[in-house]
Amino acid sequence: MERKLILCRCREQFLAALWENGKIMDLVPADSEEEIRAGNIYTGKVEKVIPGMHMAFLRIAEGVQCYYNTSENTRPFFTRKSGRPDLVPGDELIVQIKKEGSARKQPIATGCLEFAGEYAVLTSGNTRTGVSKKLNRSGRQSLLDWLEGYRNRQDGEPEWGVVLRTSAAHATEAELEAELDRLLAGYRRVVKAGQTRTCFSCLYRGPAPWVSLISGYREGLTEIVCEESLRNEVEEALRDRFPQELSLLREYPDEGLPLAKCYSLETVLDEALGEKVWLKSGGWLLIQPTEAMTVIDVNSGKSIRKSRSVLEINLEAAKEIARQVRLRNLSGIIMTDFINLDDRDEQKQLLDSFQRELSLARPAGQVIDMTPLQLVEVTRQKIRGTLRESIRQKGGLQKHE
Repeated sequence: MERKLILCRCREQFLAALWENGKIMDLVPADSEEEIRAGNIYTGKVEKVIPGMHMAFLRIAEGVQCYYNTSENTRPFFTRKSGRPDLVPGDELIVQIKKEGSARKQPIATGCLEFAGEYAVLTSGNTRTGVSKKLNRSGRQSLLDWLEGYRNRQDGEPEWGVVLRTSAAHATEAELEAELDRLLAGYRRVVKAGQTRTCFSCLYRGPAPWVSLISGYREGLTEIVCEESLRNEVEEALRDRFPQELSLLREYPDEGLPLAKCYSLETVLDEALGEKVWLKSGGWLLIQPTEAMTVIDVNSGKSIRKSRSVLEINLEAAKEIARQVRLRNLSGIIMTDFINLDDRDEQKQLLDSFQRELSLARPAGQVIDMTPLQLVEVTRQKIRGTLRESIRQKGGLQKHE
């Protein structure tokens, strides 16, 4: 698989696009420094606690309230605490944005801090060590032994844990130690700053959303192309998170054709913000987000006239739906109404193909089942808001409203 990461200005916004084998598969608007995005760490103040539901509401900035699950946060870092042992209004603590909010939902904050690197993730909520289960037993044990030795060399009893990624198997011990030293220094810096900074301060800003495209789709990445005006920002982010990918960075020479037009990003953006998506066969999709779920309807259109079978039309639709899920960053519950299939083997073939396509996304989508009415249920974890929500926040939806 050949992949390129395109970073450019499109309609006055910093837009990242993942190009795979001739098609744009992912679109990510870059956030401004002021936005509340996943990974950011703040000092927040408890405003309300509901003990029976194990939940609390924290304020992290002016007009920004977050949901906080008290049962999942057993080791919070308090910066100001009342005399009572339980969480009460007025308590101040360090929290990290786990999931971004939307127009209808508040962000989700957690007291379990995470600092992610190329090879490892350092955590404050879980003090245990672990290694990716994708590695074989001997490889995992070797990395665990090294990791325990690293922890033992630190001063005192560690109040943090580490999980090594699959990529750690290809790193040298020196590279692993250098990254863990950097993550640990960042963790300690945040905890120390939280004790002196005022409430509602942002102690740490998570990586820009486009960085997740590199971490999720590194395999096959052949080039990172950016405009001249973004070169320094992109280079700094790569040097901090993915130094090995610096050699892939290329500055686009704008000789009358902007980078966004070179890859038809405005056309792709219009498609990803619209309700109707045409299929090559002549069929089309109708994609309608609602408050509870996203509903997708597959229409045969002119496909039947081209002597295509119902299964062929559905398979084509499944591939395009998976692409639209990535482009639009759809998450939560996704219900798809394919054209009805009477044959059980064809139904299974459709579901298997749909799952394969959805598995290519990061995070992956999961096909749950096909209902008696042949509606296909899909779920996908939400981390960021949808493309439409992100563009609306930046004022780029006038053409589509």
